[in-house]
Amino acid sequence: MTTGQAVEALAEHSVPAGPVLTRAQVFDDPQVIHNNLIVEWDLPNGETLLQAGPPGTFSATQPEFRPFIGVVGEHTEQILAELGHDAAAIASFRGAGVVA
Repeated sequence: MTTGQAVEALAEHSVPAGPVLTRAQVFDDPQVIHNNLIVEWDLPNGETLLQAGPPGTFSATQPEFRPFIGVVGEHTEQILAELGHDAAAIASFRGAGVVA
């Protein structure tokens, strides 16, 4: 039985139900798209990140979107340097696959 068949069978018996979607399916869901529930972030590496927007909105108050915090490894060198590691040590960590 598919998800659609299960939801339809439950509806025939007046059982309130809906599908449980995967993360990928959520982004393609017609209701999610219609309600503008997805926020797109342009990442520094040129990629686009899709994520859930605010769960609710109000007509007089627009949601505040803060800048994206960064991609994996974007701040690694800076943080390791602040922790006292020199460039050679950081390069060694990267070469060994210890950090991104």
